[in-house]
Amino acid sequence: MITMTATNIAATTMCIVILALVTTSSHASFANGSALISDKPNWSRMIDVREHSESLLGSEDAPWENCTLLLVTIANVTSVFERCALMRARPFTMCESCVNEYGVAVRIFDQLQKNLTDPTMKLCKDEFFSSAKFSVVYKTIVHIRDLWQSASCDGCFEKQLSSDGGYMVSNDTIIFNRKLHEMNECVNRSESESKNRTNLCIICDGPYRDLNRFYNGLVRASKDGNICFDMVDAMNATHMLWSSHLCSVHQYSNTPSFIVAGVVGLLVMLFYAGAGLVINPLNTELVPPKRLFRGRMRYGSSSTSHQAPKPTQS
Repeated sequence: MITMTATNIAATTMCIVILALVTTSSHASFANGSALISDKPNWSRMIDVREHSESLLGSEDAPWENCTLLLVTIANVTSVFERCALMRARPFTMCESCVNEYGVAVRIFDQLQKNLTDPTMKLCKDEFFSSAKFSVVYKTIVHIRDLWQSASCDGCFEKQLSSDGGYMVSNDTIIFNRKLHEMNECVNRSESESKNRTNLCIICDGPYRDLNRFYNGLVRASKDGNICFDMVDAMNATHMLWSSHLCSVHQYSNTPSFIVAGVVGLLVMLFYAGAGLVINPLNTELVPPKRLFRGRMRYGSSSTSHQAPKPTQS
């Protein structure tokens, strides 16, 4: 019994030692794991510092980091332009109001597509226009250009935007905006002074016709009929405003019609009066005088006296 007890005690002691070793190693493992988990942000910071230091030293990852910055720039300029376009959708003034934002985007796009001397730009172009990224970067550029061209925004300026983003508003755009301002000022002034719509139609008829005549001239002069949509939308709004005040042709152009009708009627009356004065003397000259008529009667009686006498009955 004593031998068995000693053996059991030895076995138990061995189990306790093994269990202690296992427990110690387990606690050490959990402790190390906890340390790794808690130190994970530190590892991230160490990685950021390492990448930053390597970029400063010109490592192989540095060009791609520059491309990442270029991607951020493209995202920023396109979002700024699209926000400006959405905010100027009604009334539509995107072309003149968002030209600066569009110019910045165009400059970035041109540098990316045409700058072949900069190794970084060349690398970014190859990366952006690869099959994996083609549908994102390229289609973003196409979308911005299509949005600008679909509104014929180049028609508002003397020439298309250059690579440096420069632009100059055309003289036609300046003249149109001035005439549009005069028309709107006339309508606002007439509405504030009088509530009679007929008065507004009469007072603002001149500015309206002047604006409409100038716009129609732009349409005729345009080769393809594409006018800057800023002017198209403004002219459509002016037509709607003019129609909303019931300024139809019968209301604001009756006076010239009455003048023409009066002149025509007066000419007709003068014609008949003059014709009467001319025709009456002619009729008077055609009437034979009585003396001549009597002479003809005597001439007829004398001629009958020379005729042979009729035979008398015996």
